[in-house]
Amino acid sequence: MGSTLYDITFSPFLIIQDTSPSMLRGDEETCPLRIAERIVPNLARIGREFPTVDQSTRVGLIEFNTDAHVLLPIGASGLLSQLEERDVKFTADGSTHYGAAFRAARTELEQLPGRLQRHERLSGLKVGIHRPVVFFITDGNPNDDDEERDEQWRRLTDPAFRFAPHFITCGVGDVAPDKIAKYRNRRGSVLIARDPKDVAASIVDLVELMNGTIIGLGTGMDDEQAPIIDESAIPESFDVLDYDVLS
Repeated sequence: MGSTLYDITFSPFLIIQDTSPSMLRGDEETCPLRIAERIVPNLARIGREFPTVDQSTRVGLIEFNTDAHVLLPIGASGLLSQLEERDVKFTADGSTHYGAAFRAARTELEQLPGRLQRHERLSGLKVGIHRPVVFFITDGNPNDDDEERDEQWRRLTDPAFRFAPHFITCGVGDVAPDKIAKYRNRRGSVLIARDPKDVAASIVDLVELMNGTIIGLGTGMDDEQAPIIDESAIPESFDVLDYDVLS
């Protein structure tokens, strides 16, 4: 059976950022949360430098602590190059509830097709949507209810869910490997920083890895049998966790 030919195909990319109070450590120059706010300006730069990526990639951004809040709705945020107009500021508060983040991610991805149709003026076009990629960044162990968290994770990664994402978890700071090792899906990975003390440097490295992943996906360098991120590009400051070893 031949592959479907689409008039336009989108690559959705969703970033989920932990904004619990521990992300406020350090001064203004080294504060992990302030550094994480550079993600959006970096994406705008990528859009300007890579027109193909700019046209195909659509990004969403969620912050989470006790609750989860959508800062950039996926499918409604426009071109990467237009993100420079968005002034994203994270607000630190609450606890580290992974379940709230998973729930918000599922809701966002469910709305993706409708949002694209409304905001991209796609009437009459045959539209393709690649499987979304999620980057989940946390510096803490989950402290919400285990059953509720597991249920939200199952819903997000349900094989029957059309947009169940490639899920990449990035642990920085004091997060324990065994607490995050299972949070990967499909061609995703779990990364953990080797130096838990330097969260700011870890976030900088993750921003660069994220940028490279978006460029690779948007320019067609995508092997369906390989991890969604090029493991040779993973910074030396991170290890790739093997859930089978930890479980």
